[in-house]
Amino acid sequence: MVADSDTSENSRHVDRSVGARLVDLRLENAMSIEDVAELLGVTPDVYAAYERGERRLRPPGLIRLSERFGVSLSSFFAACDPSARERDNVQPTTSNIISLAAFRQARTKNGN
Repeated sequence: MVADSDTSENSRHVDRSVGARLVDLRLENAMSIEDVAELLGVTPDVYAAYERGERRLRPPGLIRLSERFGVSLSSFFAACDPSARERDNVQPTTSNIISLAAFRQARTKNGN
């Protein structure tokens, strides 16, 4: 039996991993937070919370984004499951890492 705190921590890890993938996909597609929020029909603040892993994006939203970005649903969870990363050939690239680092630095600088 898994303790509640273990399950809770695993859920937070999944939410943060999905959020990081959302950031990568948004930046790779040269979209703003506002653009993706509009696509999902949510406010930019709600979408930003998805990217930070503070809120959970439900399956209909994941499906919409997977179709828009041309990726499999499992690619959102690749960081949580090494076998999924290999299966979908999702590998971190230097440009993605640099883009994510720049994004986080700008967000911190702007107080977001």
